[in-house]
Amino acid sequence: MADTTPDVSHSDKLAIAVRYVDNNCNIKERIVQICEVADKTGDGIADLIISTINNLQLDVNSVVFQGYDYVSSMSSNIKGVHAKISEKLKRVVPYIPCQAHRTNTFVEHAVKRNKMASNVLEVLEMCYVFISSSTKQFSLLNSKLEFIENSLKLHNLSKTRWSARSESIQLFWISMESIVECFYEISQSDLFNKKTKDQALAILKKIVNPDFIIMLMLIKGVIAKTKILTDELQKVELNILDAKMIVLSTIQSLERNRKEDFEVHCEIDAAIKICSKYEIDALKIYEDRHRRRVTPKRYDDNPDTLCSRNIYQYYTQQLNCVLDCLIYEMNKNLLASWLSIEPFSLLQQSTKTFTIKNVEKLCLLMPNNGVNTDAHLFHAELEIFMNTFTKSDALTNNEKLKLSWQRQNIFPGVFKAFKLQHQCLLQAMKEHLAN
Repeated sequence: MADTTPDVSHSDKLAIAVRYVDNNCNIKERIVQICEVADKTGDGIADLIISTINNLQLDVNSVVFQGYDYVSSMSSNIKGVHAKISEKLKRVVPYIPCQAHRTNTFVEHAVKRNKMASNVLEVLEMCYVFISSSTKQFSLLNSKLEFIENSLKLHNLSKTRWSARSESIQLFWISMESIVECFYEISQSDLFNKKTKDQALAILKKIVNPDFIIMLMLIKGVIAKTKILTDELQKVELNILDAKMIVLSTIQSLERNRKEDFEVHCEIDAAIKICSKYEIDALKIYEDRHRRRVTPKRYDDNPDTLCSRNIYQYYTQQLNCVLDCLIYEMNKNLLASWLSIEPFSLLQQSTKTFTIKNVEKLCLLMPNNGVNTDAHLFHAELEIFMNTFTKSDALTNNEKLKLSWQRQNIFPGVFKAFKLQHQCLLQAMKEHLAN
């Protein structure tokens, strides 16, 4: 794992970390070097990574995976770091983009696809900027939130870490009533100047708006699911197969949201009731804004056939715009990212699917491209090992690793395969440095 990040002196530092399974079968991730980087090209960073590994007297032949974020200098198939590493080591070293970073990017793209959804985040950012710009305003809000459990802790939404945005959305929802009171009080108080009062009133009008309240209700659940996914993907003990299952289950959950309109309609109903607490008639406002406009017959011979949407259909369509983009990008990433490591799925399958061809593909992912691994011997080991426990045992992948470690004298190839599965990188250095 490697990534560049600026330090307090505004110089770019390259942080290099390794992920490995130690002699006690514990999964470790360790930063081994932080150094200044002068050449930020893929070739320059690749040279620096390889020289660092050599200087630390680590075996470059044991480098089996690469994990960086998805910037072009890292991800390009021609001039990116991952391509240059493979070129310099004269073998293909599979590259998996940081999955947490990719997921955050997909959420950002999906929200930007819909004006109403992106407006929610813009309003939250306005709240942060306004409240944090003055100690007087900050103190007033804190005094109102003091007795609310899990109340709002302001986050700057300009951060790239979407976990902060997810937390802000959830906590804003919990604290919304007090926030509205705070902005109303500022807009009416003589303790604040006219400019501040006008700003507070303008933001208040954006908050007590049916579009904002209903869309906030709808997207907070979607973003919460992706936050759970990114949190899981950053766990050190996570292995590649379990990561794939977590990503798949998240996609399936989002697809259920996309198909089941009834649940979405219930959320819209709940949001409409919340609107009424602020004396907002969401249904009337919707009807006024979206009243049916009959087209003159000179333009349309059958104006009575004009389609009309009710409030539930309208907001469901807005949410679906976000979901469609998010699901599409996550599926596309899943296909591209996991293609090179698909042979690992062999470690989860029934022994009936253990063909020599599949085993040979897995051998090629092992250090030295499986030169020291006999595919036929490994096939026999794997078949016997998998038959030592029944379906009722329901062992996790981590438990299988421990079991193969305990029996590595009998199943050396199997232990090597499970060890390799747990060495696969899923996150970039930014996530380490941020935590």
